[in-house]
Amino acid sequence: MILALRHVLLVSPDRVAPEMAGPGIRYAELARTLTRSHHVRLAAPHGSVSSADVPIIETYDPQRRGSLDQVIAGADVVVAPPLAPALIRCVEKLGRPWIVDLYNPEPFEGLAHARPSASHDRLQDIVRIDRLAYAARAGSSFICASERQRDMWLGLLAAHRRLDSREYRRDPELRGLIDVVPFGVPSATPTRRNDRLRGAVFPSDAKIMVWNGGVWEWLDPETVLTALALLRGQDPSWRLSFSGVGRPSHRATMGGSERVRSLSARLGLDVDGAVHLREWTPYLDRATPLLDADLGVSAHVPSVEARFAHRARMVDLMWTRTPILCSEGDESAAIVREEGLGEAVVPQDPEAFAAAAVRIADRGRDFYRAALDAAAAKREWGVAAAPLLGLIDSAIVGRGRGSGVVGRAVALRHTVAFAVRRPAAALGRARRVPGNSAGAMPDTH
Repeated sequence: MILALRHVLLVSPDRVAPEMAGPGIRYAELARTLTRSHHVRLAAPHGSVSSADVPIIETYDPQRRGSLDQVIAGADVVVAPPLAPALIRCVEKLGRPWIVDLYNPEPFEGLAHARPSASHDRLQDIVRIDRLAYAARAGSSFICASERQRDMWLGLLAAHRRLDSREYRRDPELRGLIDVVPFGVPSATPTRRNDRLRGAVFPSDAKIMVWNGGVWEWLDPETVLTALALLRGQDPSWRLSFSGVGRPSHRATMGGSERVRSLSARLGLDVDGAVHLREWTPYLDRATPLLDADLGVSAHVPSVEARFAHRARMVDLMWTRTPILCSEGDESAAIVREEGLGEAVVPQDPEAFAAAAVRIADRGRDFYRAALDAAAAKREWGVAAAPLLGLIDSAIVGRGRGSGVVGRAVALRHTVAFAVRRPAAALGRARRVPGNSAGAMPDTH
């Protein structure tokens, strides 16, 4: 069946611009992919910038309720994460289908920012869960980033009475309710652009590790830096580059960035150019450092966040055919081991990390090329977004779902809690030491 009207609105929770973090990247790439079969508009917070290859960007104010109403009114279906109810309630009022994007395991990621003595952080826990609860009741269908995440979110949907016996008989896996849309890989061949590492920042014969992406609170740059110090004790040609120690948006910089600077100084890695820190690498330039690297690295501490995380930074390593060294315990580590893309080692073990880095560098990039080719081919954005296309077609022939009395009560409680939390959070930020502010995704109107 051919559907005549396919006006799809994608709502990014973070800026879409030349420099952007995971949320902006996801929505920019999904927008590019969906334009092949739909009329697409992309809404993103103020500060976002349109470009030739991204569909029309409509900017909105995350602090102002109703700022999305006009673009929602012009859509047949909306794809958006669990935004604050005051921002997204229009989908319910207008009867628009809302495909809720649950790619971010927020119930656990948010805990990494908690300060036990701060009352506003406890309020943040309340508004975060209420935001998810409202989405669980108001969403028409759902997507997430992995099968592991899907298991978790099915539990949330069951708790909010979204499992239907009639639908189960028709769709025993409930893929029409929630399906998997991971981060994807561009189909274009990666090329070098600006700011090369090898022969410029580092010597041409250096052994280079690249930390791709931001240094968020739940990650473990300390293990990588300590491993670098061990490696350089045996071979001073080892180097490490961080492609992003800031944050390319309106959100606060993560405290992990200051940890990198502090530990680099304590280990003496900042005196001879062993560590290269870049505030943020523009999205179109991100392939250059990875193509110059011997391996890409990612490390995290053992946590429930790691169990359900989907590391967007890993797909760029597949795209550039860069061997991967990472910590065990998350989905990415399982993929690295199962598909032969590099090595995964015990978390917080610098000696094991250093030994694995040597093995990967000694084998060379060509050793992993075939496995990385295969990994990238099956993760192109067109493949990754296919389940979303199916859900969009189903949503267009249907209508939106009301959140019910409970959903409306949750929305009201969220709005009240947010109103109380906002001045408390501002006071807490004013009391914090500069550079140690967390970057949790805020609940905004």
